[in-house]
Amino acid sequence: MQSAQGFVAVLRNRPFLRMWTSQAISQTAQNIINLALLVTVNGISKSATAVSGIIVAFALPGVIFSTIAGVVVDRSNKRVVMISVHLLRGIAIVGFTLVADLPVALALIGIYVLGFIFASVSQFFGPAEGAAIPFVVRRRDLAQANALFTLTVTVSQLVGFATLGPVLVGVLGLDRLYLFVALLFLFCATLIWTLPSMQAAPRVRVDGRGPMEVLWFDVREAWVFIYRDRLLRKAMGFLTFASAAFLAVGTLAPKFATTVLQLSQSGLGYILAPAGIGMVIGVVLVGHFATPENRETMIHGGALSQGIMLSLFAIVPRFGYHLVGRPASGPAWPVVFGVMGCTFLLGIGQAFIVVPSQTLLQERSGEEVRARVLSTFFTLSNASALVPTLTAGLIGDTIGVEAGILTLAIGALALGIWSITMGGRGDRQARGRKGG
Repeated sequence: MQSAQGFVAVLRNRPFLRMWTSQAISQTAQNIINLALLVTVNGISKSATAVSGIIVAFALPGVIFSTIAGVVVDRSNKRVVMISVHLLRGIAIVGFTLVADLPVALALIGIYVLGFIFASVSQFFGPAEGAAIPFVVRRRDLAQANALFTLTVTVSQLVGFATLGPVLVGVLGLDRLYLFVALLFLFCATLIWTLPSMQAAPRVRVDGRGPMEVLWFDVREAWVFIYRDRLLRKAMGFLTFASAAFLAVGTLAPKFATTVLQLSQSGLGYILAPAGIGMVIGVVLVGHFATPENRETMIHGGALSQGIMLSLFAIVPRFGYHLVGRPASGPAWPVVFGVMGCTFLLGIGQAFIVVPSQTLLQERSGEEVRARVLSTFFTLSNASALVPTLTAGLIGDTIGVEAGILTLAIGALALGIWSITMGGRGDRQARGRKGG
């Protein structure tokens, strides 16, 4: 199997095809559930604060349990973990139908608790799935496999949350929709059951230590492993920054759309849709052109392009209005189209960071530590995601959304330039050690 064959060669791999199909269905199902829960909570409470509660219930487990999940997955059969998570998700979803008709206060508590359980169980899936890919894909095809998985995540958000989800809410109603999604998770569990066993790698026993000491030993081992590998540190740092920056842009986008571009609330899609399309195209490009030799170069290019595009994202309206004038009301479409072009290229740059970085995490972490490395990233990513969620709105209100986006742009440019400089220094030192 030659990596030059790209996606076609990977999809001819039957076990990978079944695993990827399961991921596509389960990711779409999860995004449908995200939408359905927002609709359910809003319908019950008529309160934006109550809606934010379910978002927090889904976000907190990623900070609390991701690291523990990696330890458990590294010591477990990955296939068994993925099957168990799918089945437990399905059970939790059925629970949503049972609590939704309770009195408002009890219904909200029940939904929050079930949402927290659903998200907690899901923390074990990401490390298990990421660690399972090398079991079914050759090392040379990891970039293409990761590109497909990243593409699926992006498309499932567009399909599950933005298109198919709203249609199914209207056609099936919430109760039948929950049951339908529970059946989808059962089907995904069946697909994973057909995969080969993915036993944990042999581990050195740590005698005379209690469970918490063993847990701390495993967590510390993963952090030390990451710290000693320059490319692992780089990949994890860029993935974390890219995730936080993209979420910060998403947080600032509504106010940017209404106050800067003078669009209506429904016009937010003019900003977000091009970014999603750009990321899909970027994932395809990375999957086609990525090689083991150019992973780091792609990450550098993605970071620099993000800094440039974020700068233009904030600057284009100012110069655009200077050229075409600012309407008294409504948008200036040349300016809107210019911003759409920036977000489209921003999405492509995001893909050039995400796919090579995820591939490096898998390539440079051994089987016995891979799940803990991935879960460490999930912990950092979830923790960093809370920061822009809580602060981006405040920044936009105090210094303005354009200034807030420019701040992100400066950070992206500085990170890209610093990484290229340090990367070149690390390469020279490595060559010096080999020469000595």
